[in-house]
Amino acid sequence: MNQQENAGPMGNVGVECLEPIRPILAGNNEFSFDLAHVLPGDGNLFFSPFNIRMALAMTYAGAREGTEKAMAKVLRFTEGEDQKALHLEFSKFIERIPRTIEKSGGKLRIANGIWAQEKYSVELLFRKVLSELYKAPMRLANFAGDPEAARREINAWVEEATERKIREVISPKAALNEIVMILVSAIYFNDFWDLPFMPSRTRNDAFFTPDRPAKNVPTMFGVHPFGYAESDGPGMPCKFLEMPYKSGLSFLAVLPAKDSPRRLTFDDLVNSIPRLSEEIVEVWLPKFKMTSSFSAAKALMNMGMECAFTKEADFTGISRTARAGSPLMIYDVTHNADIEVDEKGTEAAAATTVWMGHQGCQGPVTPPVWKKFVADHPFLFMIREKATGTILFMGRVEDPSEG
Repeated sequence: MNQQENAGPMGNVGVECLEPIRPILAGNNEFSFDLAHVLPGDGNLFFSPFNIRMALAMTYAGAREGTEKAMAKVLRFTEGEDQKALHLEFSKFIERIPRTIEKSGGKLRIANGIWAQEKYSVELLFRKVLSELYKAPMRLANFAGDPEAARREINAWVEEATERKIREVISPKAALNEIVMILVSAIYFNDFWDLPFMPSRTRNDAFFTPDRPAKNVPTMFGVHPFGYAESDGPGMPCKFLEMPYKSGLSFLAVLPAKDSPRRLTFDDLVNSIPRLSEEIVEVWLPKFKMTSSFSAAKALMNMGMECAFTKEADFTGISRTARAGSPLMIYDVTHNADIEVDEKGTEAAAATTVWMGHQGCQGPVTPPVWKKFVADHPFLFMIREKATGTILFMGRVEDPSEG
């Protein structure tokens, strides 16, 4: 291992530096919508923009020069910001939010890991940042000599970190012989509704999807006080419903008018989420399970991170090693996510894997007036931390019967 200090833009970083700093939410929601804009626009979708951003933040710790600037712009980090302050923010979030949620009976687990090829030279400062601030001590793997053992170890780590919701981030067909480093960030969430639905009230109701026959799907029913708003802000009439979990996180659903001439997209919601007020709401919401897996590499390149995937990459903050004239670069960024929503609450998990190598990837009391929120056609949703507004997960339900 190379023990020299590659000082880079962070200087000395230590746990003792965890002084009060601004919230990590800065830029997170902007990145969330930026990413949603370039992901596929049809069918069910579920992902954790927060998790993707954290995995790339760990990688960013070793980015230098033009690569550092490009990643900062795409990830919505403050331009010219000292990296030390940024990584301290992530560290504080990792420490504070899960502990707060656990006190309320929910569970939010954030786990990070890094595996490097045996005998591959990795900068001491980079290892220190990931170990101390992201709780990701470096492990060694023999990607070239025993890729199957490395695959099993990383998959087992992810399975444990996500409570068995995600069991495989590296498939048996994955070619690992050119890989020298894999960084993984995993997030797991499990919480109960503050106002749960009664299973006895769940019934099969029609769900209408454009250009497809209606399907009968299990639909939950409840009448409770929830955050609610109606708005024409996104360019079409929409209803907004926010249902809290016991922990302080919330599920925000956005339902367009059933006769809308086009699909609602996350682009429509940028700067368009209105202030919600408490109303008595009659809610019809389908139960659903959803699994997504995709490569985010092309999306990230389209957002402006091309150089990180080419021979122009500068990750000398991770390693100064060059092979066959090629510097260290990102080979791929893959994302796996899973969610289940039912009468009790929500269980969700996601894992992002960053693959790195030296070969680039191309009056009187009157009855209350109830509002109605009947999600019997496609809708968008987000799971967010209410105190900060930080979006942890995002999704689109076009067919709740399809996993």
